[in-house]
Amino acid sequence: MDLICKINPPSLKSLYWIILTIDYFTKRVEAEEYVSVTHNTVIQFLERHIFYRFGLPETIVADNGFVFRAGEVLQLGYNMQVKMLTSTPYYAQRNGQAEASNKVMIEIIEKMIKDKPRCWHETLSEALWAYRNSKRTSTGTTPYRLVFGHDVVLPMELNVKSARVALQHDRCITALPSSLRVWILR
Repeated sequence: MDLICKINPPSLKSLYWIILTIDYFTKRVEAEEYVSVTHNTVIQFLERHIFYRFGLPETIVADNGFVFRAGEVLQLGYNMQVKMLTSTPYYAQRNGQAEASNKVMIEIIEKMIKDKPRCWHETLSEALWAYRNSKRTSTGTTPYRLVFGHDVVLPMELNVKSARVALQHDRCITALPSSLRVWILR
């Protein structure tokens, strides 16, 4: 877990900070923008984006920032039985995956906001989508596929009735009880 440093210029909504986490196995990135970052913000982020979506991880590694070492954050980890580790200035590689993800996310966002730099908050979800659906060299596949077990279905595939979507639809229909199948296919 890491902070993307105070962003200048701030967004039109006065957002300056991005909290970013990466799952070391799947390389899936979660991120959200904030006006300011406090221990309460970190707790809220962990609950919304990690615990309630994916369950409790064994370990969370954060940089040595004060908000990640705050007593309330450590207490949350203790209560949830999650090891809360911090990287040190002497061994910054411990959180190297987060630093590498930060760099890639910043590059994606910068490419998307050239004309309107104060609208970076509007492109964060799109940047996350691009990152999650781009093949990672280290895994040979996309983070999305590792998390969900299949590639993402693009909205365009629904309109053009791609073979993959048709096959998936047929599998879903045949897996249903016959009474539901008749009702759906009417």
